[in-house]
Amino acid sequence: MNAERIGGLLKAARNSDQPLRDTAMLLTFFDTGIRLGELIGLRVGDLQPDRGLLRVIGKGDQERSVPIGTRAFAAVNAYMMRERRPRPGVRHLFLNRRGQQMTYSAVSIRLARFSVTLGLPREDTTPHTFRRGFAVEFLRNGGDVFTLQQILGHSSLEMTRRYVNFLDEDLKTAHLRFSPGDRL
Repeated sequence: MNAERIGGLLKAARNSDQPLRDTAMLLTFFDTGIRLGELIGLRVGDLQPDRGLLRVIGKGDQERSVPIGTRAFAAVNAYMMRERRPRPGVRHLFLNRRGQQMTYSAVSIRLARFSVTLGLPREDTTPHTFRRGFAVEFLRNGGDVFTLQQILGHSSLEMTRRYVNFLDEDLKTAHLRFSPGDRL
């Protein structure tokens, strides 16, 4: 997942029946690296706008705080203010047309529709693709692997390592910046 592909997906989302929700979901996926279950499990009370964080319940009911950028949070806020219509008692953030919590399959169907619209293979727009894309882009943009491990909720660096496969060009760029031999 890269910026160009996200741009196309966001354009497709703007043409959906719930454009603000779909845009907010895509940006939240890409900007935070959270899992699908964590995304659909988000509740309005999990947003911490003053701190720029989401409270996420991950695997094994482990709670963690995940940073969210201003653009993604603005999209979430726009969705909440203008499009989100919950049924009474529903506190989940991302809702279907009936005002109920989104399901795994509902999100997957949305992503599959965007794939078809853009002529992309389905495997290029899975929730896990967003998670991997976040990890790679986070490191490309200067983030460190220890922070990434904590954001992703991994218990070991080995797990984080599995998410990141750099392209040859990434390795070359990093080597040019940090080459011990060239710094002699």
